[in-house]
Amino acid sequence: MKNEVTIKNGNLDLFISNSIIINANEPTTLKLAGDENESMIEMVFKFENRDENEKKPGRQTNVINDTKMEIIFINFNNVLGTYSSSIWELGTLKKRKLFLYYSVRDFAKSEMKQFDFTFYLGEEVQNG
Repeated sequence: MKNEVTIKNGNLDLFISNSIIINANEPTTLKLAGDENESMIEMVFKFENRDENEKKPGRQTNVINDTKMEIIFINFNNVLGTYSSSIWELGTLKKRKLFLYYSVRDFAKSEMKQFDFTFYLGEEVQNG
């Protein structure tokens, strides 16, 4: 007998959730596999500290091509954590809307960070 766990949050289906410790000075690449006829989505996460006078965290997204994007987290250096205050729609995967929640905790006086991410799949899309 095959044991399978499925998790739903409202109308969203959990795709993957994980927590990793990373070196914030190096890019972190995450690849999500689509269906058989669908390309893998590649996301490159980077961390930058900018303007010492402006400590407000932010994020920047650069679309490289149809299957690759770069996400830059800016000033994510709070030891208590910086996180998404709402779900973030990134695109489509498996012909469904793809969403992300994240949380980042900084390790004081270190280049290490704890990066928690949760991807959800939403409603089906046409030509996704």
